[in-house]
Amino acid sequence: MKLGEQVVERWRGLAEHLITKYNDGYVKDENARAQDSGYPEGWYREVLKSGPGKFRLAPADSSSVDWKLVD
Repeated sequence: MKLGEQVVERWRGLAEHLITKYNDGYVKDENARAQDSGYPEGWYREVLKSGPGKFRLAPADSSSVDWKLVD
């Protein structure tokens, strides 16, 4: 195998390892069990700033909701 191919293969392996280990705020331990690590407070604030209203919950009174699920 050529050196360039080895480098690419190892980078892909590293990427797969990192994505698998650090997925959605969880970190897998040595037994492949996901541990909740969460994100820093600043990250949550930036997410909320970038999408104002995106994470609002629907009103508790469903009669005031102007949308519905459709098949």
